[in-house]
Amino acid sequence: MRAPAFPELSARHLVTRTARFGVFEKFYGREVMCFYHGRGALWCGVKLFGLRQNDKVLVPSYHCGVEVEAVLQGNVGIEFYRIKDDMTVDLRMLEEQIKAGYKAVLVIHYYGFPQPIEAIRQLCRKHNVHLIEDCAHALFSSYGGKPLGTYGDIAIFSPTKSLALPDGGALLINNPEIKAVVRTERPNRAVVGKRIVGLLIRSQEGKADGRMLRAGVRGIRSLCSNCMSSRVSRTYNTGDVFDASMGHIGMSEISRRIMSGTPIDWVIRKRRLNFQYLLAGIRDSDYWKVCFTSLPDGICPMFFPVRIRGESRRVVQRVLQGFGIDTYVFGERLHPQLPKGQFPEAELLAREVLCLPIHQQLDERKLDAIVKGMNFMHSVNFPFYRGES
Repeated sequence: MRAPAFPELSARHLVTRTARFGVFEKFYGREVMCFYHGRGALWCGVKLFGLRQNDKVLVPSYHCGVEVEAVLQGNVGIEFYRIKDDMTVDLRMLEEQIKAGYKAVLVIHYYGFPQPIEAIRQLCRKHNVHLIEDCAHALFSSYGGKPLGTYGDIAIFSPTKSLALPDGGALLINNPEIKAVVRTERPNRAVVGKRIVGLLIRSQEGKADGRMLRAGVRGIRSLCSNCMSSRVSRTYNTGDVFDASMGHIGMSEISRRIMSGTPIDWVIRKRRLNFQYLLAGIRDSDYWKVCFTSLPDGICPMFFPVRIRGESRRVVQRVLQGFGIDTYVFGERLHPQLPKGQFPEAELLAREVLCLPIHQQLDERKLDAIVKGMNFMHSVNFPFYRGES
């Protein structure tokens, strides 16, 4: 048994019928521009503002790095603003920086939990600053009765983090004054094929009846790789490096089809129930603390984040892996332009936060394994919690 960190693609997803209305039209009230990755959507959105080379965008100190790089590739400068220990925006510091003449603010809703976005929007309106909502973690989350992503001038999404898609990013434009004339290219078929095959292989890990499938699809994946040039491989890189040519590549048709058939209410309900299950089952500990101790109405959580104290997060990951639990780390490598020592809260969050899965494909048996793994480490009082990693 395995509890994957993200929803996994399976053969049944490949035969999903296209729904009459897409998820964005149903949940957000309008359709979006679709991209191969969320970083491409962000790069395109920054370009739509028409900023000049000496203009600067305010970006959060706690980030994964690639979103900062996507902003920089939009041929603008950046300046960091403080994210507090509880992962919320330091509004006072942000307002002082906005007054200094910045042109846009990027706001990240971490793990599906909202920033004080209405207050931030009012600040931006007051000082005539563009607001970008990064909803890569916040698909289907709401705040104040409105979906997150509808407060900013634009919003970007990364639905691959929440749904079983081989690729996909989205740009939602809320400001009618922003004229979007963007043409995207179809993604490379070999790349999409390789990605699909790789995800199918991944979904069969630990399944005895998946051996024959894995053997066959590995051959297909190898064939796809042979059809790709080194240039194509760099362009479609999914690591921390962002190639600006990626910004012109659209979402694959298979991802569009799977996404359009997503049962939104079910996804929200399952994620909330799974989050609450872990919240009730994982004991308090001297060695970790839960990042969010409640689940307000409207939130569709991305993960169940905990903070591992000390320097032992990787050891904790290995122990959980032994229980069949995959985990995820956001922000492990902060962008190199972040001044070291200037934002200690962000550096601490980058070192300590570990994300436990709660996505819609997990059943109670897998959730029990997560609870068991965490409580096992608590009960035996592992020495690595004291930093002996």
